[in-house]
Amino acid sequence: MNMKKFVFLFAAAALLTISASSSAQRRAARIEPSLTAGFITLSPTYCRSNSSTNDNFLTLAAGIRQLIPIQATTSLNFAYGADLEWMMYTGKDSQSQNLVGIKVPFSFVYRYDLNDEISFFPYVGLHVSGYLFGKAKSSLGTEVNVFDEDQMWPFDPYKRFLLGAQVGAKACYDNIFFGVGYERSLTALMSETVVGRINFAIGFAF
Repeated sequence: MNMKKFVFLFAAAALLTISASSSAQRRAARIEPSLTAGFITLSPTYCRSNSSTNDNFLTLAAGIRQLIPIQATTSLNFAYGADLEWMMYTGKDSQSQNLVGIKVPFSFVYRYDLNDEISFFPYVGLHVSGYLFGKAKSSLGTEVNVFDEDQMWPFDPYKRFLLGAQVGAKACYDNIFFGVGYERSLTALMSETVVGRINFAIGFAF
């Protein structure tokens, strides 16, 4: 190896080392978005049965997420959290329904840093939902507990717990999150009825 090649390789290695060190310092100085809190989710929601009926709900949610790196050397993370959800529905003849519950999601999240300010977080996972309150009101003003078998007869009562799957992605600019995702229940809300929703979320990372 002649002197020119040696000097060139040495200079290239030095530049790569300096660049890697500078990138690491910028990454270390950057606030890691490990906790997403105070986010608001707006979700068009449907309940569909095998009889092809389709009831359209709207879900509002607020909650938190905690992001935990699986390994320091990879971009794969595990996320868990909790949401307080309010599902509302107004149908024909002024019929209305309201469901209030708590959702606990678990996801695998991949982190991709586009630059020092923008990161992307695609995710896939499962969630468990438990409903604390549920009322349905008819056009005559009659109100029933949707989880009570006697009050719901001749219809099936709603289930208090649902297992579901989720997939989506979030983008983080500085400390502001924007996200879109899709959820679908793996168990039935009532007989042969599944729940699906598209989520649009915004929040803050700390």
